[in-house]
This record gives sequence, structure tokens and C-alpha cells, in this order.
Amino acid sequence: MSDDLIKSNPWLNEFSPISEDSIVLAPEDLDRATEISQRSRHPEKRWQIYLSALSLVGFEHWLEQKIPKAKISTNECTILEPPSASTSTAICNLNVNGFKICLVEVGSFLSETLFIPKATIDSIDLAAHFYVPITVNEESNVISIHGFLRQDTIHPTMLSSESTGFYALSIAQFDPNLDRLLLLLECLEPQAISLPKKAVETRTLDRILVKPAVKFKHWVQQQWNELIEIGWKLITSEKSLAGAMRSTRLDVIPASEIDLILKSLQQSGVRTTNKDQRGIGKDFEYAGLALRLYIVSATNSASSPVDENSMIFILKFQNGENLPPGLLFQVSDAEKVLEERTIESEEESDFIYCQAFGIPGEQFCITLQLNQTAALTLEPIEL
Repeated sequence: MSDDLIKSNPWLNEFSPISEDSIVLAPEDLDRATEISQRSRHPEKRWQIYLSALSLVGFEHWLEQKIPKAKISTNECTILEPPSASTSTAICNLNVNGFKICLVEVGSFLSETLFIPKATIDSIDLAAHFYVPITVNEESNVISIHGFLRQDTIHPTMLSSESTGFYALSIAQFDPNLDRLLLLLECLEPQAISLPKKAVETRTLDRILVKPAVKFKHWVQQQWNELIEIGWKLITSEKSLAGAMRSTRLDVIPASEIDLILKSLQQSGVRTTNKDQRGIGKDFEYAGLALRLYIVSATNSASSPVDENSMIFILKFQNGENLPPGLLFQVSDAEKVLEERTIESEEESDFIYCQAFGIPGEQFCITLQLNQTAALTLEPIEL
């Protein structure tokens, strides 16, 4: 049957042969994908998770056909974990013969540009040895595999940064020869392909250079409108509010809201500012959690350099409940991680904090990660 005949009669596509790099899914595969999608606590994302789950079960079948003796483990696949399935539909941590594989479901057809979640490349926990784009035709229940990309061939110049949290990669950067992928999985040792070791630090510099910073000094200089316009609120006492600000109650967080937190920090030896607390706060969501971040100025020790300032970053639930175990809270500068803390148990605390010291103009990034969920880095904060 000629290609011209198929093009002139689209209905004949239904009878065209399936590529050797495609898999027809069985009814039980659809049931398994449905079960995976139903684990998500976000109903609006279940369809996308369903498609990604189809790519997972299809890729497993393809491997079983091509490498019957391959050791395949899905025990740590992110899509099988409810928190991860709610935030990222890329399938990370599929293990094949010791290699970590990331499957990226790219829709029903292959485009020239693929969008890969940043965390799947940058994160220590999610980075893979190989990235495999897969298309899913849900009408015919067919998945198709379209090449692969090795982690150690990814160069920073290839990573076009997207504000939505994705890298844009050209399909031309992927190796279309899947026989080569099968050979590597069978014959190569995983140690031969290096994975990121300090992903948060390398990601921090990129975010500082690309994203506009929130200038904490606007609070000090009473340039409140600049902060309010970008979604931040002022932490201050009622008596210190200027008359012009008293009509904008929604843009203010009462200082009394964090008094107990600051007293707790003081008792543990952290130097804070008590009078007319200077600070800003912001509400946001991450991994389905409604969180609030406070940033307050602090008092330096007598031995601190004259031009050095201190900030305390405090994170808590908007409703005051205890934070979930496994939540990582980290502050970095352009070169390294300065401080990080993790909630160890469910009963531990209703807040978590980090402190940073720096000179005016220096920038800091706040990064959150909950277990295997893709990390979130907020916009830089400039002293």
C-alpha cells in the first residue's frame, strides 16, 4: 500500500502496520492506567496522569519484548506516588537494569520542541540516565517511542529555560536509534553515566539570573507599593502603619501573627528583632498545600561585619496546622546551599525556618521539596 494512497484516504491509516517501536495496549493496561490516575488528589489532572500511565505500561511491554531478561522495577516511579502524581506527570525513577529512566508523555503527536520538567533534569532525586519521549494515541490505544537522550550529553546551552518550570528541547537532540538504547541498557554500567550531585546549587544560579528578584529593601525604604504589586504583604504592627496604608488591610500581615514563632526562635538562641518587626509575607500553593512564607529582618551578633544584614525565612501552613513530614526547606545563594531543614515527623512543628546573612544587593533563593514531589524554587529575594 503506497504512502500516497494512505494520504489521499486517511481512513486507511486504521489498517497501516504498527511500528516496531509502538505497542498496542490491552484492556487490562487501560484498567491499570485508570487505577494510577485515580490516586491523584487533583481530579483536574487525572486525565493527563492517565495518559502518562499508559506510556509507562506500554514502555514496560516494549522492554519485555526487546529485552526479555531485563530487570524492570517501578517501585520508585514518581507517578505511582499520590503526592508526585498531583504535581508532575513525567514518569521518573523507572529502573531498568540499574539505570534510571524518565518517560515524558508528549501528547498524541511528536512536535519539533519537547517540554521537559526542569526537576527531572536538575533534581538529585528525579534526574535520569535516559530521557524517553512517548506519544499516546488514546483512541487507538497505541503508544510510540521516539528516541532517547543521555543525561551526560545534556549541555547547559541545550536547556532553554521556560518560566512555566520546563526546559524546551529540540527533538533533534534525541537519538532516534532505539537499538542503541537497548544495547546501552544491556551492556553499559549505570556508573558510566553521571547524574547530578548538587542539583539545587546549579539550579539556583540559573533562577537568580533569569527571574526578577523581590527587593527586601523596599520594606526598609517604605516603598510598599512595589512589594504589593507583585503579591507580597507587609508584616507590621498596627501602630506603625502610615495613614495612607490603613485603608489597605488586605496588604498587611499583623506582626502579632508571628510573635509566638519569633519568641520560640529567641528561646532556641536565634537573634530576632522585636520592636516594630520589619518583614514581608506571601501566600502560595505547593504540592496541594496552602503555605505562607514570612521574611523578617533579624539582629546580627556583635561580631558580624558592619555591612552584613540578616534575614529569617519562616514557612508555615496558612491554617496553622503542622507541616507534613518530609518537607525540605532550603535557602541558597548563587554558589551554594546556605542552610536547609527538614520536617522529620508529623508532630514536630507548625513552622520551619532558615536564616541567611549577606550584604546589600546579595540574592537568595528559597527551595521547597516534599518527598519525591518536584522541587519548587521561589523568586530570588534581594537584601
